[in-house]
Amino acid sequence: MSRECVWLSSARDDKLFTMGFSKTSERQYSLWDPRSLKDPLKTENIDTAAGILMPFYDNDTNILFLAGKGDGNVRYYEIVDEAPYIHYLSEFKSATPQRGMGWTPKHSMDLGSCEIARLLKITATACEPISFTVPRKGDIFQDDLYPPTFSGEPALTAEQWFGGKNGEVKLVSLAPGFVPPKAQESSFKTVAVDEPKKMSDKEIREENEKLKKRVAHLETELTKRDARIKELETQ
Repeated sequence: MSRECVWLSSARDDKLFTMGFSKTSERQYSLWDPRSLKDPLKTENIDTAAGILMPFYDNDTNILFLAGKGDGNVRYYEIVDEAPYIHYLSEFKSATPQRGMGWTPKHSMDLGSCEIARLLKITATACEPISFTVPRKGDIFQDDLYPPTFSGEPALTAEQWFGGKNGEVKLVSLAPGFVPPKAQESSFKTVAVDEPKKMSDKEIREENEKLKKRVAHLETELTKRDARIKELETQ
């Protein structure tokens, strides 16, 4: 029994992704060919949790994020055009359950750290950003991670759409907004240290005599203290 449906658009093919519950009350998803809806291309059970699944699909990277309402985790998958179509990538886990989820547009990504998605997790007390990054060096603009993306501008007006016209999605490059990450500053700092003052032979002898007198005084005090301890022990 499906509860939600998402249109997955790619360069080669388009598919439908549905989420819901099986007859045994397991959360599941199915992938469909919109030209033939008799049988799904793939169906898989996820778990037995009761919360609905909230989908977020990134057309640029073909990655689908699934966040369960009432869960603390976010699963993410790669969608491809050949069987088995859906590849599990990994999972973000947290002990704090999410009441809702949203995400920010691609224009807000940190391109220097190869951030490809940022979900906004709504909890009982806060809105927590969750960043998903690709483990690469961000010294140069990664054009395979950031192909031309949706510009935020509509391709058609409402009148044109209702009139039956079609329009191409307006795309924009993120390359002009790329800023190379700053080189990490070294934590090593030089500290000026004053060189010890050189002493003459006379000053060295005088300092040695002072130290001898200090040692003799301390030895006398220790002897007095030991005698006092013995006296107290015999009482």
